Amino acid sequence: MKVLIDMSSINSKNYLASVTSYIERLADSFYSKKRDYVEILVDKSQEARFKERYPNFNVHTIKRNYLLYRVPFTSDWYSQTTYKKTLSKINCDAVLIASDQDRGTIADIPQKKIVVIHDLKGIKTGNSATNKKNLAFYKKLAGQASAVVTISDFTKKDVQQHLNISNDKIQVIYNSVSLSEGSTKIDGLPSKYILYVNTLQPHKNIQTLIKAYSESRYKGEYKLVVVGKTTSFWNTEIIPLIRQHQLEENIVHLQNLSEAELNYVYENAALFVTPSLHEGFGYTPIEAAMCEVPVISSTCEALPDTTQGLLNYYEPADDEFALAKKIDFILDNPPSAESLNLIANKYKNDYSPEKQAEQFLALIKNLI
Repeated sequence: MKVLIDMSSINSKNYLASVTSYIERLADSFYSKKRDYVEILVDKSQEARFKERYPNFNVHTIKRNYLLYRVPFTSDWYSQTTYKKTLSKINCDAVLIASDQDRGTIADIPQKKIVVIHDLKGIKTGNSATNKKNLAFYKKLAGQASAVVTISDFTKKDVQQHLNISNDKIQVIYNSVSLSEGSTKIDGLPSKYILYVNTLQPHKNIQTLIKAYSESRYKGEYKLVVVGKTTSFWNTEIIPLIRQHQLEENIVHLQNLSEAELNYVYENAALFVTPSLHEGFGYTPIEAAMCEVPVISSTCEALPDTTQGLLNYYEPADDEFALAKKIDFILDNPPSAESLNLIANKYKNDYSPEKQAEQFLALIKNLI
C-alpha cells in the first residue's frame, strides 16, 4: 500500500495560508509515526525545503510553467495535462488531495482520489460566473473521488446539498489543531487587549468587530489587537472605518508573526473574538481557547460544531451591538481559570494530530 499526499499547491506565496497549515500538519503526523507507505508530491520550487523537512519521505515533484497558468482558455487544459503526466509516473495506490488551488487535480489519473473539502465559500462569495465555474470544479473533483473528507459536519451537509454526493462517500475528519511549544515576547504589546487573529477579508467580518469595539464600555481601557496580513480590503475598507470611529490610538495591527510570537499574543489576551461569516472549520478560536483565553464566536456555519458549543456565542454575526454587549459581559464576568483549563484540555485531546492521522489511516486501509 502506498499513499501520495499532494502538497504541490504549496508555494512561497501561500505558505502561511490555513490550507497549507492543514496539509503540512497532516504530513507531519504521518512522518512522526514513520509511515513508510506515505510519499509526497511537491512543487519543484519547494523540493529542497520539503526534502529537508521530511528527509525520510520519498519526495516526488511536479514542474509547472506558471506563465501558462495565466493564459485564458488554456490554463485549465495545461494544469490538467501536467498533473496527469506527473501522476502517471508515480507508483502509488491513492492520492490525498487536500487543496482546491490547482485545477489540474480534476485530471483523470490511475490512482484513487481521496479529496478533502474544507468549505464551499468558493461558490458563495464570488460573482455569479466565478461561483458557477467553481461549482463545476468541485462537482467534478468530488465525483471522481473514491472518498470525500470534510473537516466539519457543517461542510459535509454543504457538500451533500450542493455537490449531490451520497452520504456513504463522505466522512468527517476534523482538523488537527496544535500550537508550537514556547513563546516569544513582543515589545509594544498593550498590557490589556482584545484579540482578533484571522485573514483580513470581508467574509471574516472584522468590520463588525471594529464597530462593536467602538460601542464597548471597555474601549480605550482594553486595546484591540488585530493579527493578519495586510490586504486591499484592510487598506480600502477597514482603515477608513477605524478613522471614522476615531480608533487609531486604540487598535494595534500585527502581521508576519512567528509561531512563538503568535503564542505570546494568544496567551496574554484578555479576550479573543471571531466574528466570521463563513467558516468551514475555524482554527483560531480553538487555538485561543487552547491557550486558556475566553473566546467569543459568531454562530455562522461550522463554528458551533467545531467549537462544540463550549465558547461564548453571539448572533447575528453582523450585529455590532449584540457583539459589544457580549464583549462587555465577558469582561465584566470573566470565566474561571478552571473552566478555561477544561475547555483547553478537551480541544487538545479532540483535535490532536495523532487522532486525525489514525482516522485517515483507517479510511485509506478501507479503500485500498
